Formats: sequence, C-alpha cells, structure tokens
Amino acid sequence: MITPPNHNGKPINNKLTDQEIETQQTEKRLRFGDVFLLIIGHSVITIFFISCITTSIVQTESHQVLQLHDVSTQSKILPKEQSESDNQKVIRTGNLENSEQPLAKITVVKLPSASAETTEKASKHPLVQLLSKDKRILTVLIVFICAVISAPLTEEFLYRGVLTGWIANSAKAYFGQLGLNNKATKIFTVILAICFPALFFATLHAGNNPEHSAKILLATILAVTLSNFTTLAGGIYYLTKIRKFTFEQIGFQNGKLRVDILTSVLVSVLVIPPLLLLTGVLREKFPTLVVDPFPLFFFAVVLGAIFLITHRLLPCILVHAMLNYISFMALFWR
Repeated sequence: MITPPNHNGKPINNKLTDQEIETQQTEKRLRFGDVFLLIIGHSVITIFFISCITTSIVQTESHQVLQLHDVSTQSKILPKEQSESDNQKVIRTGNLENSEQPLAKITVVKLPSASAETTEKASKHPLVQLLSKDKRILTVLIVFICAVISAPLTEEFLYRGVLTGWIANSAKAYFGQLGLNNKATKIFTVILAICFPALFFATLHAGNNPEHSAKILLATILAVTLSNFTTLAGGIYYLTKIRKFTFEQIGFQNGKLRVDILTSVLVSVLVIPPLLLLTGVLREKFPTLVVDPFPLFFFAVVLGAIFLITHRLLPCILVHAMLNYISFMALFWR
C-alpha cells in the first residue's frame, strides 16, 4: 500500500505508533489523477506499440493475400466446356451410357463442423495461439519474458500497488473525515480495496481472441512486453521523482527478500493447484465460454489480500509469476 513520507521526506520509521502512521497517511496519498494517469497511460502506451509494430505486418500480409487472390481468379478463367467437364460429376446407367446428357449432377457441399476445436479457438489466449503455431527459440523467449516477467511486474504494480493502495487509503481517509472509524467501515474498506481491482483485473481476460497469423501474434506480444516495461519504468519514475514517494512507500521494500520468497512459495502451493483445477473443470463444463475471468478473480483477491497484509509487492509478483510460469510450461510441452 502506498504510504506517505514523514515531515522530513524520509520513509516512515517502524517505531512510529499506529496513530502517527495513520495521521501521516492522510497527509499525502495517491490522488485520483495519479491512478487515472498510470492506468489509462498504460492502455495508451500498449495501443501505440501494437499499432506501430503490427501495422507494417498487416499491410504486408494484406498485399500477399491480394496477390494470391489475383492468381486464383486468373486460374479460374477457363473455357466453358472444360470447366463443366472438370467440375461436374455425371452418373450414367443402363442404355444411356453413351448418352451425352447427364442424368444427375452431384454437388458436394462441405458443411462447417461445430467441433470442439472450433469452440476452443474462440477462447484461445494470444500466447496459446502463438505457441501452437511457432515454437522457435526466439518466439519462446519473447513469450516467456512477456508472461513470466513483464506481466507480473507491471500488473501487480498497477492493480495492487497503485489501485488497491489508492482505494484503501482514500476510503480510510473518507470515513475518517466522517468520524466513522469503526469495524464495519474498516471491513468495507478492505473488501472494496481487494475486490474492485480483482474485478478489473479479471475483466481484462474476458474477451474472445480471434485467430491471427504467427507474425501478427508475435508482433502483438512483443508490443505488449515493451509497453509493460515502459509503463513500469515510467510509473516508478513518476511516483518517486515527481510525486516524491519512496520505493518503500510504493511497495518495494528492502530487507524482506527471504520472508517474501517464503510467503510466495506457501501461497503458490496452497492457491495455484486448486486454481488450475477449477479452470480445467470450468473449461470442460463450458467449452464455448471464456471461463478464465472466474478463477482469475479469486486469484486476484488472494493477491490483494497479501498486499494489504504485507504492504509489499514482491510476494504478489512472485505468486503471479509462478502461476504464469506453470501455464507457460504446460503450453510449451503440449
């Protein structure tokens, strides 16, 4: 949770009383404009990178498709008699064997199949699509960096460090001004700070992803990776240099590495297996629906609870990275 500095601009001393810490938290906290700038800015940066990287590839592929269409059109311009003899199947029986008139024309129509593969394609994540089409070393490396490194870092920084911290501090200050610092308002603040970012996080994984070529998918994932790192670097610079928060106040604390690793391992063992089991059951029961948001919501709730308890981002990042790593390895060896 983002907490304010003391009057000397230094990190809060652990020896301060709870009342002093609470007073300092209300003096300075993230504003709505900060949250809006970071989250919307991430979306704008992502769209910009995707547009820049994929535009040239889309134009090249469209040109190739047009060329193939022209060649196919020219090959279909055949004499009428030859076309009829190649495309019609004639059934002749009995004494009409030598007759030039066909008794019947057989038209073969291929109907689309509503198979499980068709329904599965509608819900495939771009990373799943790409690894199913291209498993070259460079492609696998880019997917690994995107899924296991850039996504956990940036998403936990935005949704837990920024959004959860802002909601918790703002709601606490609001109820404090109203003189409603009781158990009910504290519980409501915790639920709101955990569930709203979790819902927002899960909603991002709710859309169907149409099939694309391997080049388009690779370019898109590369663009997302670059935008993640750009947002993370820009967000940290904005909060520490412009808004004057310390690294400790935005969730990056030193001296807790061993505790954070142990916490992440324990949470991963307890949470990830049931989460993967739930995902598999939902996909089997509802093959035509995108079911990922439902287990991811509960996963994000766990991450939000960890952040509010520890006030540190590293355990959340490690647990998130572990889930993505397991999913990545399952896709790679499929």
